[in-house]
Amino acid sequence: MGEVAAVSSEPEVRSATRLGERPTVIHGWVEWVELCEPGVRVKAKLDTGARTSSVHAEDVSLFERDGVRWVRFHMVDAEEQRHMREAPLERVARIKRPGGESESRYVVKLALVVGERRLMREFTLNSRPNMIYPVLIGRNALRDLGPVDSGRTFVVSSSGAAAVAPEDDPGEEDEVEDDEGEAAGLDEAAEPEEPVQDEQEPEDDEAGE
Repeated sequence: MGEVAAVSSEPEVRSATRLGERPTVIHGWVEWVELCEPGVRVKAKLDTGARTSSVHAEDVSLFERDGVRWVRFHMVDAEEQRHMREAPLERVARIKRPGGESESRYVVKLALVVGERRLMREFTLNSRPNMIYPVLIGRNALRDLGPVDSGRTFVVSSSGAAAVAPEDDPGEEDEVEDDEGEAAGLDEAAEPEEPVQDEQEPEDDEAGE
């Protein structure tokens, strides 16, 4: 995905320590990533305060293929071009928003490429048109990607943008994933059903931007 961008006057850090036989690659808190196959290139915020990754999706619709529930949606790349993608529905997440309001979101598994790493991880499909970054990479992916340097950007991905993080980062309020729904219980023509309460610990979904 291109050469590593210079991010500061300090020496570049790619493999500061080793865990066993695997080098620990330091990532910036903002990186270029590719999602889905074929890949859609977008900027992503690597957010250690979010448990589940999230992506801005438009025109989200549910359909059935060979008896399996799928989701069709559009992504918008860095050039504001729309790309239609489809993925099997994994589950429905019930998201509790600030103020006590909640909403249901579809969850799909998508291919994620960050630097030289490729993962398959769950993403909630969320309408985020006013957010700075269309993708949040949460701890469900960061635990395998490696640590994040909160003072640097575009460490493992090239960018024409400024490499130093801005001092002011306008944010969105926290949202909490408090329970889940079963994919088989959804009606294509209806709003997502009230998910069955899950006994697992609540998940932080989107910690902010």
